[in-house]
Amino acid sequence: MKKNTLYLVGIDVGNYDTKSPHTTTPSGYEGPYSEKQLLAKECLYLGGSYYVVTNERLYYMADKTQDERCLVLTLISIAKEILYRISKEETRHDAVQERIGRITRIALGAGLPIAHYRKNDVNKLKDYYMKHMGEGIAFDFNEYHFAFTLETVQIYPQGGAAAASIGSSVLNEYRTYYIFDIGGYTLDIAQFVEGKPQKDMHSLELGIIILYDNILDKVYKDFDMNIDYSLIEDVLSERNHVLPDNVVEVILDMTNRHANKIISAMRQAKIAFTSYPCIFVGGGSIVLKKYILNNSQIRKDIVHFVSDTRANAKGYTKMLRLSMSQKGV
Repeated sequence: MKKNTLYLVGIDVGNYDTKSPHTTTPSGYEGPYSEKQLLAKECLYLGGSYYVVTNERLYYMADKTQDERCLVLTLISIAKEILYRISKEETRHDAVQERIGRITRIALGAGLPIAHYRKNDVNKLKDYYMKHMGEGIAFDFNEYHFAFTLETVQIYPQGGAAAASIGSSVLNEYRTYYIFDIGGYTLDIAQFVEGKPQKDMHSLELGIIILYDNILDKVYKDFDMNIDYSLIEDVLSERNHVLPDNVVEVILDMTNRHANKIISAMRQAKIAFTSYPCIFVGGGSIVLKKYILNNSQIRKDIVHFVSDTRANAKGYTKMLRLSMSQKGV
């Protein structure tokens, strides 16, 4: 990449994970610290403070522009994406740093939940990013120095971007379809007509973190046992673990109940999910896929799942690249 070439990247700041097209980072960090923490595997240094990536997710905040967390998670993810791309060609620290130094101009694609995709919210998120990066920003991540100016930012609807990233035939074959985005804390639902989200949208607190926290509480109360998200994921992904059968049974039963609760909520909201094609996106959709399909009210022939957890970030990048090319950039 030549110096001053505009670098395009899509970043999906979720409540559970923050994704770039090729990397995934838990949406949690410790800090700010005034000193670098020993044994920190991934560390951001920004404005005289250190932020350490952790598996402990931050608490839910609908408006991500209220504090620095969205900026911190975005910068970490941008840095990891840049390092991923460069490390495919360079391995020496000096050579990697030299390549990073050429990246001085950034175009960012980001997103909002479908139910929050309104003009005021879009402009607010744009202003947030431009305020922090529009005049230039410098930071260190994992012993590498980054310095660039954010020249443009485009905000897209989550879910819709994920579907667009895979070039789903549903988007091309049908005029009307639903997108269900199961994220960390919310289930966001929107009907799309000719590629555009309609005004009647829903955001329900039925995300995957809600399920996981309920499981943690149940297991602790019933069995006096502390488990974490990773153990729940091991059970649901059928990976090796040493949890007793009665705990596994609770995890599986509560997961099935959560999936059924989602279907019931869709019915109560009078969503015509049996009349139009349905596209499920988001990390929660992947976890719950088997349980959603097992529900007798679901038409398997019209349901589609986007299995790539980084699909939103890829979709933002794809749409940003198209937008820039149309502008001749």
